[in-house]
Amino acid sequence: MFLSWKKDTRNANQKSFVESVKQEEPVQRVVDEKSFTKPNQKNIFEDMFEEESIEEDIEEKEGLEEDALDEEDMEEALAEEDLEEEELPEGMEEAPVQMKCIQLSIGKGRKRKTTRGHRKVSRVFKAAFSTLDQRLRYVPRADSVHGKWKGKRGFSRFISKDKRVIDHLKKRKRDGVDYNNGMPDFTPFAKETVVIKDMTDNRNHNFAQADEIVAERWGKTKSVVAKWRRDNKYTWHELNDMKTMQLVPSIINNPIFTHLGGVGEFKIKTGKSH
Repeated sequence: MFLSWKKDTRNANQKSFVESVKQEEPVQRVVDEKSFTKPNQKNIFEDMFEEESIEEDIEEKEGLEEDALDEEDMEEALAEEDLEEEELPEGMEEAPVQMKCIQLSIGKGRKRKTTRGHRKVSRVFKAAFSTLDQRLRYVPRADSVHGKWKGKRGFSRFISKDKRVIDHLKKRKRDGVDYNNGMPDFTPFAKETVVIKDMTDNRNHNFAQADEIVAERWGKTKSVVAKWRRDNKYTWHELNDMKTMQLVPSIINNPIFTHLGGVGEFKIKTGKSH
C-alpha cells in the first residue's frame, strides 16, 4: 500500500508540473510578443533595419555628392582647357571680316585640338584682290596627275597619293587638302601661324617678319628659326588676306597642292599680274 501511495503521489506531482508548464508557455509567449509588438514601440529588428537604411541613404547621398563634384571638376577643367585653347598666340590677331571673304572651317567637334602656334577654330580669311577665276587658274587641274578632286574643283578636297606627301597626310590622318573658294586650307599641317604687318611679293621680306615672331615664341633668334625651317624642310605659306602666314612642310605648299597665295595677291594689287 505504501508503494502504491508513493507512486500515485509521484504521478500527481509530474502531472501538476506538466500542467504548470503548459499554463506558463502562453504567458511567456504573450510577454515575448508584447516585447516586440507593443503599441507605440518599434520592433528591435525594425530599428536595426532602419539604422542600416539610414546609413545606406547617407552613403548614397555622399556618393552622389562626390559624383557631382567630379562632374563639376571635369566641367571646370574642360572650361579651362577651352579657354586656354581659345587664346591667340603672341603676334597673332583675328583676320578682319570684309565684303569679300570666305570662311575656312578649321577643326570640328566640342573639344578642339591645337598645334603649337595657332588656334584650331573657325577663322575668316579674305582674298585681298584676286577674283575666283584668277584663283582657280592655280588650283590643281581636274585631270591632275598628282591626285583627284573629291567634289567641285576649288571647292572640295584634293586627294593625293603622291609618295612625296603621303607620309605627311597619314601622320595627320588625312587623304588630301581642303580647298574653299579656290584657296587651300593648310591649317592641319601648320606648326606655327602668325600675322605680319607688311606682306609684299618679296618672300625673303615676308619670311623674315614671320621668323622674328616665332623666334620670340621659341625664345630663340631669328636665324635659328630660319635654320630650323631649312633643316626640317618647312616653308612659310602666305595666305590670300596678305597678313596671315603658316609654317608648313614645303612639299605640302608646293607642287602638289598648288594655289594663288599672298604673293600673287600683291602682284594683282600692283598690276604685276592679271
